[in-house]
Amino acid sequence: MAFWKVTIDDTEAHSQILVSLLDFGWTDADLARLDGGGEPSQARRLTIGARLLDHFVIVQGGAATPARVVDARVVPGGSLEVVAVHTLAGGARALALRSSFHELTDNSHRVIARVDHLADVEPLVLSVFEPEHVLPDAAPASRFHAIAPAGSLFAMLLLGIEHILTGYDHLVFLLCLLVPGGTWRSRVAIVTAFTVAHSLTLMLAAADVVTPPARFVEAAIAVSIGYVAVENLLHVEPHTRWPTAFGFGLIHGFGFAGMLHELDMPLGQWLSSVAAFNVGVEIGQLVVVAIAVPLIAIIARHSWHRRLVQSTSVVVCGLAIVWLVERLS
Repeated sequence: MAFWKVTIDDTEAHSQILVSLLDFGWTDADLARLDGGGEPSQARRLTIGARLLDHFVIVQGGAATPARVVDARVVPGGSLEVVAVHTLAGGARALALRSSFHELTDNSHRVIARVDHLADVEPLVLSVFEPEHVLPDAAPASRFHAIAPAGSLFAMLLLGIEHILTGYDHLVFLLCLLVPGGTWRSRVAIVTAFTVAHSLTLMLAAADVVTPPARFVEAAIAVSIGYVAVENLLHVEPHTRWPTAFGFGLIHGFGFAGMLHELDMPLGQWLSSVAAFNVGVEIGQLVVVAIAVPLIAIIARHSWHRRLVQSTSVVVCGLAIVWLVERLS
């Protein structure tokens, strides 16, 4: 995931790009080693920023505009922030944003963007399926545009669905709560508690009411997964687990909101975009639950169910420890 904030005026466009170094397998320490130890040099950061800028392009009249990096720095949380200026030609020529960020990482990565243009603010989602978004007064650039235009609420809804379906840590947590079995009532209570909790903190974080550090949130999510896996090994009764789902669901909500915070949208557009994203998360979660719960109910009827829960919980404990160490390092 990357974030791209673009401000456009008559002669220039200013870009602020934020990418996680971990997406490339880097850390701030890795950059330091490239420079022979100590703090990574500004020259090193600018060089990386210039390469990155090749994949975040503003197009005018069908051609990439000239661009230069003016600043690059590593910010708290292990991300590289690149600031660039694009020179625009005079005259009313069509403008578009084009991203090939997925070529640097993989096809699952998305670019969440905010564009300030013509006294309007627009949220965008760029991906391998829709790598280019044409700004107003021009035709759509993608065959997907008619279904989910990059700046539309439907695009944000689809992003929410994708975020939960590819958010393996959130799904592992929820499935760990459900896999021991229990009654249908206990399962509904667990899913409902988790949904209410993460929806609450997602909205609070999106509105900038509560914004804990991303590093703390990601580490706490790993702890939550390890905690429920240990509970499974201790054979905690399913009907008593909804408070656990609610408590840790609050943490997971901050994880969902982390990517949206970078958009910095005006209140009206922000609330509608966040609401659409949250609805998408709930739809994706409902799909997973609808598939998983009947399968768990069938498995729970067999004598080997308990052994399966214990063995998978041991594996999940190991994964949680690995994720915790990675997120704290």
